[in-house]
Amino acid sequence: MLTRKEMVIGELLAKGDDITSIAEKLRTSRQTVKNCLNVIYKKLCITRGSKWVIFACKVFAETMEREAEEIRASGYPCGRRLPEILTKREMVIVRCIAGGMANKDIAHEMNISEQVVKNYICAITRKLGFSDRLEVALRFHYEEFYASRG
Repeated sequence: MLTRKEMVIGELLAKGDDITSIAEKLRTSRQTVKNCLNVIYKKLCITRGSKWVIFACKVFAETMEREAEEIRASGYPCGRRLPEILTKREMVIVRCIAGGMANKDIAHEMNISEQVVKNYICAITRKLGFSDRLEVALRFHYEEFYASRG
């Protein structure tokens, strides 16, 4: 599905690198990286939401087998699934984050203030021992990936 070069760019993106740093690491131009990302988005049928978060999650799911040990070693509670750890309202927020929605969009969708959304995200990351929303989205897609396999 994705070429080796596309997977490398995706993995760097999933790890938090921006276009400039990816271009430097691959010794290519920013425009080449942008063009490659556009091809990747088309291959993965990404058409809405935050392209960066959705793409990072899809790449993460594709490389799950190889990354499983590192994920387990990161310290989050692997033995328990998200619905066992988080409230129903927090799970709604997690699904929105995993879908690439911005805080403002989540607030509008749930009819709450943007500050309340930020408070929820802070509580979610604290409960899971994560530092940002990308890790939350990746965990959600990690569970979805394994649920779809068995």
